[in-house]
Amino acid sequence: MSIGRNDPCHCGSGKKYKKCCQELDRQADHTPPETLDNAFEDALESKFRGQPEEGPDQRLVHRLHPDTQVLVMHPYSYCKVAAMLTQLLLVARDSKWNKRIDFLTSIQRLGTEELEEKLRPLVVGYDRKRLVEEGVAGESVWFRTAKWPTIGTLSPEEAINIRLATCELWKRFCPDKPSLEMVDDWITDGAACHFEDDYEGALQAWYMAIDFLLDRVTPEMKSLREAGEVLLPNMFKGLSELVLGFGKVATDSSPMKLELALVSIDLLKRVLATFPNDPDAPIIICELGDIYYLNGQLVEGDEFYTLQLMNHPGNLQILSRFLDRILDSFKAGVGIVASARRGLLLVEQFLPDAVEGDGVSLWDYRDELREIIADHSVPR
Repeated sequence: MSIGRNDPCHCGSGKKYKKCCQELDRQADHTPPETLDNAFEDALESKFRGQPEEGPDQRLVHRLHPDTQVLVMHPYSYCKVAAMLTQLLLVARDSKWNKRIDFLTSIQRLGTEELEEKLRPLVVGYDRKRLVEEGVAGESVWFRTAKWPTIGTLSPEEAINIRLATCELWKRFCPDKPSLEMVDDWITDGAACHFEDDYEGALQAWYMAIDFLLDRVTPEMKSLREAGEVLLPNMFKGLSELVLGFGKVATDSSPMKLELALVSIDLLKRVLATFPNDPDAPIIICELGDIYYLNGQLVEGDEFYTLQLMNHPGNLQILSRFLDRILDSFKAGVGIVASARRGLLLVEQFLPDAVEGDGVSLWDYRDELREIIADHSVPR
């Protein structure tokens, strides 16, 4: 991890970084993260090339250290992404990471007792009870392992293997206390599902991650991005990218099973309630409104969009999406005249304040809505 040499170590030992985890982190990060970052980004862009819109999941957001502007990634997340990319055949196996990928794969197949037997010779005084009792939900098991006294005497490769093994054991012992690495597993698993067009699998995995993280938001976290920097430090995706990706996939996969549609709506509503002033709130609102409409909940969609436009008066992005959905519903033969009237009222209210470039599209909306209302009016 890229922090100052004289800064307190990220593992919480109280020592300076240079005297604690610097060498281990340097060994863990000796392959430039950009190689994996660009590989996944290029593969997604190739897969989705030609589509009219680029979804948030199609570009892995680069996380830059504020001082050095060097891309950093949690070593566990980097290893997990490397394994995922090779399994999906998106990149060739990297000889520098072969052993770690193979070890990560092998420990997942081992029984718990077998895994502990591998750990005991390397960690003097290993105690399952202590491991379980020390940890709390949301904590990085990887960096907590760095506090173990014996790990500093091991080779970097052995230390990394211990950390990978400990993360795997924690999943088995404490499924009710997800670690930071477990949350990252859900995120990377969802990305793999998305790449393979398993939208339901992607939504289910990302739902677990977002649901868990929302419960850990504190009042000091004013935006999705701020919350992600605290709750998902240097992981595969930030919270903002994760939420936007979830909304985009939920929209793309609609209509979908009613149960999945309802939990998707509930989750995005929670996001908006938690971060009502987030810079990405209008995008989330549009994605949520789309889910309503595309799953046949037109009345609920009308009510939702109307409420959001009251909370965000004059927001052309939200208004345009609402009007598009009204017009689409009539093209599909399921439109509601009351929706058209509501949309026309909103357009006419906004027109006087519209700038020249925006006013042209609103005039078009007004004319189409008037025509629809006239066509559906009952003759006297």
